[in-house]
Amino acid sequence: MILPALLLLAVNPNTQSFEKVLTLRPASIKSMHFSVKNRPADLELEFRTSRPELTARLIVIPKNELPRLEADRDYHQLAITDFAANGKLKTYIPTPGEYYVVVDNRHQGNTQLKVAVKGSLTADVTAREARYLSPTRQIILISCSLLCFFAVSWIAGRRLYTATIAKSPPPDEQA
Repeated sequence: MILPALLLLAVNPNTQSFEKVLTLRPASIKSMHFSVKNRPADLELEFRTSRPELTARLIVIPKNELPRLEADRDYHQLAITDFAANGKLKTYIPTPGEYYVVVDNRHQGNTQLKVAVKGSLTADVTAREARYLSPTRQIILISCSLLCFFAVSWIAGRRLYTATIAKSPPPDEQA
């Protein structure tokens, strides 16, 4: 009974682990999709090529940058390693969304390559400190809000008043 409880405590529910072996054609790239949901996360990756004389690199990019990378255009990466036979990569992903880990073999000439990629994605569950506007911005925001409120109230009140006056019967004339 104690052993299952210890196993449950040892497993972090905020961590996703994955392990994959990718086979890359000569001078190509291959990508693995992952999602960061609701909270920022830490991504840790390790890779190892099948032979020590062959090199590859890992690139972490947002989903919308993948077509630019595939077209060999400039792209924005979150993290990148050097070309090596093995290596590690650790990066912080601040924005939830869709991302790719790209294994790049374009440095090699005409050699097919197998790369073992192991990694984990750990959600950041630390409490965030609340942020407030500066006092000057607070005053500006409150003033603008009150000004808009009174302007709408004045315009609506004027229209209601004129509509009420127009529909009221004329006073009776006594002779």
